[in-house]
Amino acid sequence: IKSLKKKMICIALCSFLFNKFNAFVSIIN
Repeated sequence: IKSLKKKMICIALCSFLFNKFNAFVSIIN
């Protein structure tokens, strides 16, 4: 269960960073 929680946190963090990256690219373009 602990590893699953860790995986969920990683996925949430990755998606958050991905959204930030898309917003950054949108500003540039």
